[in-house]
Amino acid sequence: MAALVVSSCLIGATYGATGALFASMTRDFFGETYYGTNCGMVMVLNGANPFIANQIYGVFYDRAVQKMPPAPADSVHQDHMTCLGQACYDSSFKIASLLQLLCIVSAGLLFWAHMKKGRKLIRQNDLMA
Repeated sequence: MAALVVSSCLIGATYGATGALFASMTRDFFGETYYGTNCGMVMVLNGANPFIANQIYGVFYDRAVQKMPPAPADSVHQDHMTCLGQACYDSSFKIASLLQLLCIVSAGLLFWAHMKKGRKLIRQNDLMA
């Protein structure tokens, strides 16, 4: 449960950072000319991510299913097609959490660079005034 909570919080923080920082940072680092191109690339990656991630997480889930003991003879299920327990999702949550942590660190570094550039522009404007 702790892995689910941490992974969910990291995913939420990453999506929040993307929405909050994307527009201003794209303008500051690439100019208004490239906003549409950069926005398109980010949106394509956001759309492609679930396809790629779900395939990778599916591999881990399938491996966990294969490690499950066979179902009891009197069970409705003849085999374990459904994985039960923490082992089914543990690897996926760790990978998702690591990827989201990487995104949060990157967003933090970009925000720091953005603020540093903003402070420099303010100092330049103050000197000119």
